[in-house]
Amino acid sequence: MRKIICVLLSLAAACLLAWLLLPRAELSGWERPEQLSAAQNRLVTREIGEVSALLWASAADLESPFSQADIDAMERILIETGYATVDTDGVYPEYLANSQGLADFAGGETAAQTVVQVGSQGFSYLRFFRQDGENRFLLASLTWSDTGVPVVEECQALPIYDMELADWGIFYYRVYPAGDPHYIDYAQLRMEPVDSEKYDLCRTYIRPVGYQMVNLFLCDWQEGDWGQLSFNDLFEYLYEKDTGQRVEVDTFPLGGWPPRAWIPETLFEKTLLPYFQISLEEFRQRCGYENGAYPWRPVFGDDLTTWHAPFCDPQVVDVQKNGDGTLTLSVQVYSPEWKTDCLFAHQVRVRLLESGGFQYVSNRVTKIGSHGLPPAMCRFALDEAE
Repeated sequence: MRKIICVLLSLAAACLLAWLLLPRAELSGWERPEQLSAAQNRLVTREIGEVSALLWASAADLESPFSQADIDAMERILIETGYATVDTDGVYPEYLANSQGLADFAGGETAAQTVVQVGSQGFSYLRFFRQDGENRFLLASLTWSDTGVPVVEECQALPIYDMELADWGIFYYRVYPAGDPHYIDYAQLRMEPVDSEKYDLCRTYIRPVGYQMVNLFLCDWQEGDWGQLSFNDLFEYLYEKDTGQRVEVDTFPLGGWPPRAWIPETLFEKTLLPYFQISLEEFRQRCGYENGAYPWRPVFGDDLTTWHAPFCDPQVVDVQKNGDGTLTLSVQVYSPEWKTDCLFAHQVRVRLLESGGFQYVSNRVTKIGSHGLPPAMCRFALDEAE
């Protein structure tokens, strides 16, 4: 792989030299945004051309859309050339390689920083800069003509309303007015790669269920004292985790008011019981079992607007192996809607089974930030409140 990268870098250098020797011309499709000064415009168009030439050295012989391996190779070229580059691998969250320049911009030490992201058909050019005493942001999406000429497909220049490089290694920036329902308030760039082992734990135990319209991780409970935990709301999440398929709501007709679907006992118990150490009798009592079926309330179209739950991004920050063979995962939850250090935190204990499966043993909320805990009610209670 190292040999291939060296060859591609040599080709990229040749392409870049050829680009630099060509007479300067406007980029195809480029219209100078009003927010860019003439000097900024010259700098940006030159830099886009340089990035394009570097990438075209390997993109020229590739079929579009590019594979992840193709994208990885182009990212390596940019990274080894020194560009701040969004590094992806298709498995773990993307992060910014060569991130010091953006950290310097966030700290006010430099006036501009360019970030490049390779996509499946071209690349994106992001520029954070100061002009006339204001922080600004430029985003240009580009592809190539058949001859390798960069073609601008979209470009926008926007004010940066707020930005911060948080201590936990995420650069937050907001380029749309606060409260605009069309956008999440803060975009973010992770400055360091995640810990892959902890991320794998999060992907196995936390993310399949999450925090939207389900309270497994939003209330305190433990085996034998289940608190306000709603087993019923877990049905579609654990079904999808086991089968890889989403629950087709039409399979279970709705009836009554408030509307309920009734899940056959065999399917419901097969889906949920393996994940908890609870007697069948208590499980049926807690879940409203009637006449061979369990009530289930799907998520309706207007629920997400009335629920007022923020987007939650969990990260396992610590793992403890207990003497009884269980694991205790310490989880911090972030949200791109607010640049808070921690929306809330919780600890989850899981039991590993010889079969290769696992059970949830307990959950405890350990910290609630200034924005409060996301809604932890069960869906049935939501109906009662209407």
